[in-house]
Amino acid sequence: MSMKLNKSTAGVTAPDAGSTGFGSEGQAASANAVIIVGFAEIEVYGLNGGAWSLIDTIEKFFDNTAHSVTPDHTTVNLADYEDVFFVSKSGQEETVRFFFVEDAVVAPHILPGHQPDALKLEDVSDVPAFTQADAGKILSVDAQGNLAWITR
Repeated sequence: MSMKLNKSTAGVTAPDAGSTGFGSEGQAASANAVIIVGFAEIEVYGLNGGAWSLIDTIEKFFDNTAHSVTPDHTTVNLADYEDVFFVSKSGQEETVRFFFVEDAVVAPHILPGHQPDALKLEDVSDVPAFTQADAGKILSVDAQGNLAWITR
């Protein structure tokens, strides 16, 4: 599995018929899903059948005791959407980080007609859980070839 951390900017206006997200990027074509990490309140929209709809909202969590921001994340199954678009809810453009995943990251259909639920970052194979103690760290490969959260 190959994962490259990408960076994009969330604008302040919702997508319309002429909007283009990041789904046209090269890695999107071979990926099954995208995991999006945000440090601000970001709405994630998906294009399906020519119409944009809100998929999820990423929220930031500020810890007053530690005086730090814990990022939130969401997973989007790319089989369900033609494109993905970010909108900042802070009133200004915000940086959003994301990476494409080739593994399937959605739960299977359990009951006929039941929609799959996106899984969390730590449920993707080989990705360690991200906890508050990992704030400010980056995802890297350790000496044993495993993914790990490390301090730069």
